[in-house]
Amino acid sequence: MRRAALLTVILILAVPACGSDDPDSAVTTTEAHADSSTTIADGGSTTTAGAEDATGPFIEDLEFHDLEVDSGAEVTVTNRDDFAHTFSFDDESVSLSLGGGESDTFTTPAAGEYEIYCEIHGSMSGTLVVS
Repeated sequence: MRRAALLTVILILAVPACGSDDPDSAVTTTEAHADSSTTIADGGSTTTAGAEDATGPFIEDLEFHDLEVDSGAEVTVTNRDDFAHTFSFDDESVSLSLGGGESDTFTTPAAGEYEIYCEIHGSMSGTLVVS
């Protein structure tokens, strides 16, 4: 009986720790990574105004889109979903935390291909092509 009770407690504590694509769980994860976010740009700005009209890379329906940019350009990344995502380079040189409908900017690195991912939704990844 004690084993069953202990197992139940462990499962109750362990299940919420597992990853989730639930938009509500994304907010807490984003806040946890906000302090470690960096960009190669001298600064960045986050905005929600006109997010649907922005050009450049964007996130929509849990996928990255328009991942071809010019080297040395200031690029705006827009999250078109209603919940949080990150736009993070594998080498950790760029990590943008974007709430639902928000945009942020960074300056692109040298020409090449850069693996990107969302820290919140592990299944989201792509390749940013900088020319």
